[in-house]
Amino acid sequence: MFRLRSVFNSLIFLGLVLLVSSGSVRAGVTCPTASCQYLPIVSSPSPVQVMQIEYFGWLGQTLRVKGEIANMTDISVYDVEVEISVYNYNQQLLGTISGATVLTATLPGQVNLFDLGTNFYPGDVGNVSARITDWSLTNPQLYIAPTLVMTEVQYIFNGYTVAGEIRNDTLIPITNVQGWSWTLDQLTHTGALPIVDVLQPGETASFGWTVNNYYATPSPPVRIVVQGFAPP
Repeated sequence: MFRLRSVFNSLIFLGLVLLVSSGSVRAGVTCPTASCQYLPIVSSPSPVQVMQIEYFGWLGQTLRVKGEIANMTDISVYDVEVEISVYNYNQQLLGTISGATVLTATLPGQVNLFDLGTNFYPGDVGNVSARITDWSLTNPQLYIAPTLVMTEVQYIFNGYTVAGEIRNDTLIPITNVQGWSWTLDQLTHTGALPIVDVLQPGETASFGWTVNNYYATPSPPVRIVVQGFAPP
């Protein structure tokens, strides 16, 4: 009897030894052997964020989703892809659609617009969400944002007017300087509007344009983005 108990106790002790030697180490305790390995935590947060979205549609039209992203970092971001998820009133997913932002580059401190059409009937839609799915930190073309010294927006009967002044605070010329403006409830968007071919270091330039085909009250802010390129 004693021998059987001794053998049984030995087996328990051996099992405990194996369990301790092969188990994981308690968090915060220094690894006791050279065989311990730790897996790194891998995280790649998006350098841009979705700030707001709006969705709408009229009789006989499909749902349209618009929104803005913002770059709050000190690096430029390119080719941002946004995924739209559409839900019914029971919060069941109807489907998703993806697309790129209007501007290729979202420079530090700038906002960018996405404007995506869908094949969903607006009456079936109860909620819409948006998330960033892809982006790039490199581009063969070097984008530069001149300083917006002053901007002025005036709302008119069928749109708004934009005026302002930019300055080149860099040490190199900025070429092909163009501007964009929009609001989230704007029906259509104009393309890039030229401001000046070349803006030398320290030089200033004025810009101004009128945007028509605007439908809504003047409550949404008018966004103004100006970009140019480094000389080739």
